[in-house]
Amino acid sequence: MVYAVIDTNVIVSALITRSPQSPVLQVIQRILSGRVCMLVNNEILAEYKEVLARPKFNLEQETVETVISELLKHSLNVDAPPSGVVLPDPKDVVFYNVVLAKRDDGAYLVTGNTKHFPVCGFVVTPREFLDIVDAPLRTMFVNDRRMFYNANPVASRMLRTMQQLSADAEKAGSAGMTLDEINAEIAAARSGK
Repeated sequence: MVYAVIDTNVIVSALITRSPQSPVLQVIQRILSGRVCMLVNNEILAEYKEVLARPKFNLEQETVETVISELLKHSLNVDAPPSGVVLPDPKDVVFYNVVLAKRDDGAYLVTGNTKHFPVCGFVVTPREFLDIVDAPLRTMFVNDRRMFYNANPVASRMLRTMQQLSADAEKAGSAGMTLDEINAEIAAARSGK
C-alpha cells in the first residue's frame, strides 16, 4: 500500500480536467482502486470542501460530497503533530505535517506546487507519483464519449460522478484551468477566511 497526502490543487485539477489521461485524474483512479491510501485530517478535508464550493468551479455540492465520501473510503485520518516547518503559504503546513507523520510508512505529498515545499524525495508531482506507484490501472479505459468504466462497480460509479463534475466545470468555464489559475483560486479561498 502506498500512502499519499493529496494537495487541494490535485483534487481540483482532477475534477475539472478535460483530459481523461491527465496525471491528476490517474492519481484519483489509483486511490479509488485501493492501490493508494489517501492521508487526511479534518483541516485538509475542510479545505477540500471550501475550495470545491467556490462559485468559479460551479460544481454541484451534492456531487462534491459524493466524491469526497468515496475518496474517504480509501483514506486514513492522521493526527499530525506540528513540525515547526515554515512554508511560503502557512495553510500548506498541515499537508506537510500529515505526510511527515506517516513518513515511516513511506508516505508522499502529491502536489502541483512542489516549489511551495522543501525539496525532498517525498514531495512529488502527480506524474512523479504515478511513476512511483507504477503502471496505470489496466481496467480503465475511455470510450468515444469520454465516459469512464471499470470492472469495479464502486470505482466506475465514482468515475462517472467525476465525469459529471468535469462536464459541470466545462459549462462553468472552469474546465481546463491551468494549475496557476487553480492555485490562485485556492489562495483566494484561503485569504477569505
